[in-house]
Parts: sequence; structure tokens; C-alpha cells
Amino acid sequence: MNEVYDYETQVMEDVMNYIEEEGLNAEEVTYKWERNDFEEMLYEKLWVEDSVTGNASGSYFCSTWKAENALCHNWNLLADAVAEFGDYEMNLGWFLEEKGPEWADVTIRCWLLGQAISEAIDTMELKFKGDEENE
Repeated sequence: MNEVYDYETQVMEDVMNYIEEEGLNAEEVTYKWERNDFEEMLYEKLWVEDSVTGNASGSYFCSTWKAENALCHNWNLLADAVAEFGDYEMNLGWFLEEKGPEWADVTIRCWLLGQAISEAIDTMELKFKGDEENE
């Protein structure tokens, strides 16, 4: 039996990986950026970053099968994302048939992006403060 795909954790981990790969660190976040500015910069970049949202190409997994598997047992997230983006009266069956599972997967990732960025920065700041205390 497959485990339920955890979108919240995965998007947050992808944000963390992006931050690390770009060489951004907690010290820069803490001392060189205003947090809101840093969050806005990340949001703009990651909204179209395929390794985080898949929004640039329209697919995170580049596989309909993988997108379908991730969506299983996450219909509530899709419904919330669709409602948030303004299509709250849309039938999800029609949505999936018309747009497809990869688009639905990307929609969830984009919807969770702001929350994931905030949690990633919180994690970075906590780790940095812990590292400072241990020095």
C-alpha cells in the first residue's frame, strides 16, 4: 500500500533545497534581508520554478502517473486550492478531465507555496539561532 503524498512537507523541502542550492543562508535572511522582502523574492522566483511548483512547464513530475498518485487522498487540498484561485464553483471531476492531473498537482503546489516559504524561513532561522548559541 502506498503512503499518502504529503504536499505540505514536500513543497517545504523543495523550497529548502532551492534556498540551499542558490547559496542563500540563514545569516543572509536574518541580517541582510527584511523577511517580507525575502519571502516576496522567493515567491516570485519559485512560482515558476519547476523543481518547486512545476508551474513553468506545467508539470512538477513530468509524469501524469506520478501526479495522479500524488493527488490520491489529497482531493481536499485540490478543492481548497481551486477555491482559493477563484474557481470555487467548478466541479473537480470536470476540472481534472479538462485540465489533467499534472495541472491539478501544480495548482496545489502553487497554492501551498507561500506557507512553504514561511515555514522554510522559520526552519532556517531556528537552525541559525541554534548554531549561534553553540558557538
